[in-house]
Amino acid sequence: MNPRYELSANGQEVTDHQTGLIWRKNPEEGKFTFNEAQAHAKRIAQQTGLPWRVPTLDELTSLVDRTLTNPASTFPDIPSECFWSSLPCLGDTNYAWYVFFDFGYVYFSYRFNTNAVRLVRGG
Repeated sequence: MNPRYELSANGQEVTDHQTGLIWRKNPEEGKFTFNEAQAHAKRIAQQTGLPWRVPTLDELTSLVDRTLTNPASTFPDIPSECFWSSLPCLGDTNYAWYVFFDFGYVYFSYRFNTNAVRLVRGG
């Protein structure tokens, strides 16, 4: 594992020593619309008593390593998938931003499309 990241003792969380963020190691099961992702994060936070949330676009892109592809990240076991950020598009809130970890590109998508979600806390 890249020394930037440290796996928790229980193997469920990863601390990013560069940003200070704590990520859930595994993506959430299933795919979510933008609104479902926000609601899911809220449920997980209530269930665990920890402030889990959908990451900001800056937080999510902090996991990108553009010297790599498929996936464009050294984060442990990250799949080459699209992950929602918590940022809706300015000017048209029917769309929101996500990061595609195949090449680490940032795109926007219709909020009713489904993408993967990885929760974060801290920051």
